Amino acid sequence: MSKIDEHSKIKRDLDFITGQVHLLTSFLVSVIDTHPEPNALWRHFERANQAASARAQLQPGSDDFLDGQRELMLQLKGAIENAGATLANYQSDLDRG
Repeated sequence: MSKIDEHSKIKRDLDFITGQVHLLTSFLVSVIDTHPEPNALWRHFERANQAASARAQLQPGSDDFLDGQRELMLQLKGAIENAGATLANYQSDLDRG
């Protein structure tokens, strides 16, 4: 396989994975937005992620891999905070009735 073909295959593979990550992120944000208790969802996710991270530390990942995880965690945390604020506003509106 030539260097150009190899580079092209790597690019296609990365594009494929990037597409999957974007779709899964959109799905997760949809789940977060519709969850009745976004803060409880976040706490559960943090516990599950800590356990998974502890197992993953046995297999060292690259800095890029870890940076990708941190970036997605921040995105999900932002989505949960927005969902929590939206739910609080909705409940406040209901209380004022």
